[in-house]
Amino acid sequence: TISVTKARANLYDLIDEVSFFSGACFLIKKEVLEKVEGFDGSYFLYFEDAHLAKKIREAGFRTYYTGQTFIYHKVGFSSKRQNQSFVYYHSLKNMLRSQIKNLELGNVVKITSIFLLIIILLSFYYLLRFRFKQFLMVWKSLFWNLMVIKETLSLRKSVQRLRVINDSIIFKDILRNLSLSSMFSHFLKVEANFK
Repeated sequence: TISVTKARANLYDLIDEVSFFSGACFLIKKEVLEKVEGFDGSYFLYFEDAHLAKKIREAGFRTYYTGQTFIYHKVGFSSKRQNQSFVYYHSLKNMLRSQIKNLELGNVVKITSIFLLIIILLSFYYLLRFRFKQFLMVWKSLFWNLMVIKETLSLRKSVQRLRVINDSIIFKDILRNLSLSSMFSHFLKVEANFK
């Protein structure tokens, strides 16, 4: 996450606005949590923190990183005890569901189409490398989203009802701290876990 990157750069005295927060540690005012209707219980595992952060931002609130506070967190404790295909499956299915629920309609069509193309290409990359578990994991996450699309669209109405900030503002926030090299680095790290 952004906060980890900044902490590693020894920017401990920094307080900066961020586009999302990690579930490892965050404080939220009760009124904010109530306004955005809290965590979405439909997320079994993974991406629930990013979804909550996006709902908070869309509702007009801001989130900040502070390097002046320390916590000790056993990174990936749950993930490392799970089969990596299981972890990746839940991450992918929740990421796709979150896009459908959170993005404005035009962006759902544009961004989700690109996302789908990328993960379908990724699935064939797995197939060509005889990594059948990963191939099936991608398709299982897609089919899961198809099976629950009515529920997702119903939940989307609730999320969109709370929106006061449009996607273009949120994208500026996200892109301000994102680079292609960090995205590629993250992909390689995930790939290493599958080997």
